[in-house]
Amino acid sequence: MHKKVFTCNTINMAIFIVFSICFGGCGLVLDKPALKITNYVLEYDPPIINSVKPALPVHLKMGRFASAPEYRTKKIMHKDKANVMNNYNYHNWVAYPSDMVSYFLLRDFSRSGLFKAVIDFTNINISPTYFIDGILEEFYEKYESGIRVAVVSVGVIMVNDKETDVTKKVVFQQNYKAETPCIENTFKGFAAAMSESIENISKRIIDDIYTILSADF
Repeated sequence: MHKKVFTCNTINMAIFIVFSICFGGCGLVLDKPALKITNYVLEYDPPIINSVKPALPVHLKMGRFASAPEYRTKKIMHKDKANVMNNYNYHNWVAYPSDMVSYFLLRDFSRSGLFKAVIDFTNINISPTYFIDGILEEFYEKYESGIRVAVVSVGVIMVNDKETDVTKKVVFQQNYKAETPCIENTFKGFAAAMSESIENISKRIIDDIYTILSADF
């Protein structure tokens, strides 16, 4: 009788020890701080535009750019080989790439001083002369000879909002691409290179649209 009791107590004690170790281990895992997610932003000064150019008497409205499916995420994407796109788990953009591109184009057009007014797509108080829209086609990191490169590609279209003839509404359509190597081979360096790529594209778009529109004045 005493032997059976001793055996049961021994088994119970063993089970208790096993569960204590398991829950103790789980506790250690639960108490471990989560890995920090770092959010990155685009930063650059508005492109310097030739101040000699006269401002055109047109109202421009900037649309909210669409995006290729693989960039409808805040995660930083990288491409190492054809048909393979991956992302970093703990390194994100602070906003969706297409929204960032739309914002910076709006800001740069406004600061250029080359147009009478530049408004965003939410403004319903001003009737625009021209509407600018587009799509973010590429926005990723690639490696070339061990160096990170920021790749951006944007398709832009501009339509005459006052034109009633549908066949004449589109006055400009162009694709732009920029690839900028990282000076600093870090995520912060990559964000700086991506900012430079956007700056490059923004200036080219402003110059091209100004040239197209100035032909009418």
